[in-house]
Amino acid sequence: MQLLLDEPDLETAVRAGDVYGFMIEHMARQENFKQAFSLMQEMRQRDASVNMAYFVNMATIERIHHSLGIPLGRGMGGEEMGDGEEIADEVDDEVDVELDGHAYA
Repeated sequence: MQLLLDEPDLETAVRAGDVYGFMIEHMARQENFKQAFSLMQEMRQRDASVNMAYFVNMATIERIHHSLGIPLGRGMGGEEMGDGEEIADEVDDEVDVELDGHAYA
C-alpha cells in the first residue's frame, strides 16, 4: 500500500486519501496507534486541507487520539477561525451513519 502512494499517476486511479484511510484503519485495528497517528500526520502533510473524517471513521480517529493522549484538533471536523467561530465542513449535510447494520442518511 505504501508503494501506491509513491506512484506519480496515483490520483487518476485511486485517491491518496483512500489509501491512507485504509492503512490508518488497519493500523488502528491492529492497535498500532502510533503508526496510525503517524500516517494521519503524513496525510495532513500531503494535503493540509484534507478532511480526515471523510477517509477515516470518526470513531477510529477518536480512538487513536484517546489511546495516545492527544486531544482532537485540526483536520478532524469543523475548523476554527481565530475568534473561535467554527467553519462547517462541506460534507456536514451528507453524513451517513450505520447503526446495528442499518445505514441512515
